[in-house]
Amino acid sequence: MIPDAVTTRAASRAGIGVEPLTSTTPLSEMGRTALAYAAAGWAVIPLEGKTPTTGATPRGVKDASRDPERVRAMFGRAGTRATGYGIATGKASGLIVADVDGPDALAEAKRLGLTSGHVVRTGRDRDGWHLYFTVPPGAVVKTRVLAPGLELKAEGAYVVGAGSSHPDTGRLYRAVRAGRPSPAPAWLLELLSTPKSPPTAGRGNRTPTGPDSIDLAGPLPLDPGPIPEGRRNWTLYRLACSMRARGAGEAEILAGLERANAERCPKPLEAPELERIAASAAKHAPGGATGTAATAEVLEALEAIAGGVEAVSWTGVGGKSERDVMIAALKIARRHGQAVPAGVRVSVDYRTLALEAAMGRSSAHRAVQRLRRKGFLSYDNQNRADGQAGALVLRARKVGHSDHRAAPQGPPPGGLVVPPCAPRYSAPRLRWSAPRIDRVGDEYVRTTIRRLGKSCGQAVDVLEYSGGELDLECLYSIIYPHKDPTDRKRWRPRDFRRRVVSRLEAAGVATVHNTPGRLSVALTPDWLDRLNAERENAGEVAAHRRDMARYERERDGWRRRNEPRADRGPTSRELRKYRDSYPERRRAAIAAAIAALFGERPEYRGRRVGQITARLVHYIGQDFPRGTLGAPKDREVEGILDGQSPLGVGSPIGGAA
Repeated sequence: MIPDAVTTRAASRAGIGVEPLTSTTPLSEMGRTALAYAAAGWAVIPLEGKTPTTGATPRGVKDASRDPERVRAMFGRAGTRATGYGIATGKASGLIVADVDGPDALAEAKRLGLTSGHVVRTGRDRDGWHLYFTVPPGAVVKTRVLAPGLELKAEGAYVVGAGSSHPDTGRLYRAVRAGRPSPAPAWLLELLSTPKSPPTAGRGNRTPTGPDSIDLAGPLPLDPGPIPEGRRNWTLYRLACSMRARGAGEAEILAGLERANAERCPKPLEAPELERIAASAAKHAPGGATGTAATAEVLEALEAIAGGVEAVSWTGVGGKSERDVMIAALKIARRHGQAVPAGVRVSVDYRTLALEAAMGRSSAHRAVQRLRRKGFLSYDNQNRADGQAGALVLRARKVGHSDHRAAPQGPPPGGLVVPPCAPRYSAPRLRWSAPRIDRVGDEYVRTTIRRLGKSCGQAVDVLEYSGGELDLECLYSIIYPHKDPTDRKRWRPRDFRRRVVSRLEAAGVATVHNTPGRLSVALTPDWLDRLNAERENAGEVAAHRRDMARYERERDGWRRRNEPRADRGPTSRELRKYRDSYPERRRAAIAAAIAALFGERPEYRGRRVGQITARLVHYIGQDFPRGTLGAPKDREVEGILDGQSPLGVGSPIGGAA
């Protein structure tokens, strides 16, 4: 069994033996709990909040261990600073953990069929869960984000264990299902442990990678080519979910899987495995998690809108941002758009739109306003569903003569004709380069984070939709249609190659083929993996996660805006100032008490100091600064009566005899 409480006694009830302590330093309760998990075969480390304890774990998660002596030593060094413990995932413990953060991520996890016998409720205010899965011995799996808020923790990562305290809310992580972790599904292991298969020629790899979300409700974005052995379960599962999203039953799904298995798999799966995949996909609600998968009417309208987007010249920084906002809205509308007379209605907030478009929220808001003026978008605040907020309407804008692109110079290379169902926009949106300020000694140095930028992203989109390869001048004319080929001063494909194509070459996303009489640009077979790797190196993925965390805090603050707030605690400066003012506050309080005594009992003006001091206990309040001295003393009262009162000359005390 796995320990399901925060004490060693609870661990003993669960059947886990804990060796007696041999260290001279007593082990804390948190250390005993971690020791119980280590005895169960899970590598643990002490945590301070959510980070490894400084001094106790110099190498971070690499110091996680199952050895009882090492665990005792780490928690002995951590002492009371250890507010929790972490469980290392991957080979160290033979585990992967699905970190579910929020209701949307929980719905996505349910749609993927992620269930486990060991589930931990996190200490967040909102829905937060850890689902534990076991992996075969020796399996190497990598951490991956499946959807916003849904991350699979694997090799090199760790999760906070049950019984630990959340640093923000103070709540405990608790095991709500304390059985043994379930084995990881086969499709999940294949997704995490095998490299992506190369796509068919000229189409690019459109399997989910990196931080992008997995959309199982839309049409299957896979090439109809052979399915390699390492991708069978995952590919067929996505195919089954795609059929389920279009309303197919379990029998229809199984028939489609059998056909795909026989035609596309060089080594077909066994029939029982196909039945399990079909049954798992049939558990999902028809139409996806939201029940509003895009219909054929919506997809047809979106295709017309996308054609209008590609027919317009998006020039300048603002134009590229507007284009990415439109593409982000199109991608969101494909998942849950609704057909309305004016176009396609999609309910989306600015934060989600900004995340999808890879820009700031204010930039996305300004881009939407410009797109409204141009006729691409409009607000829909009248056609609200039950309790649903306002939405955007994507319109099939009529493109004017001045908006049209210049026609490409000749057909695509090799006589390739782009099919009408060619994919659009499977690549993630890219961010502009950004300034960065680093501290070097006592000085601050301003540098620039170099990124591919949205111009490179547009080039990747055009290459993907055109079949993977285009002539350099043809690609240049599509991206910059306002450039006149007859004007040699403005027609500069060479500058385009130096500023855009060369950066894609350096990242391994595209390559240039220089043949006699022809210079073409083509996407590499693994262009999507290379693009995501470049995003990771340039900090775009980290920026996306920071924005996501910030927006989630803003949403949570808005939801809790009417809740009573606790009083603000004093700062360290205020506490120090209050502590340093103790003598002045004490003298002022004693002087005020003497003044009150003389005003009520004038006869005490002629009494001895001791009598006055004894009577003052009836005139000091509960907030009297007692400190280490306690009640007022004779010497304090005598000093005030001799004219040292902070009340100044002319006070009732000043004239005391």
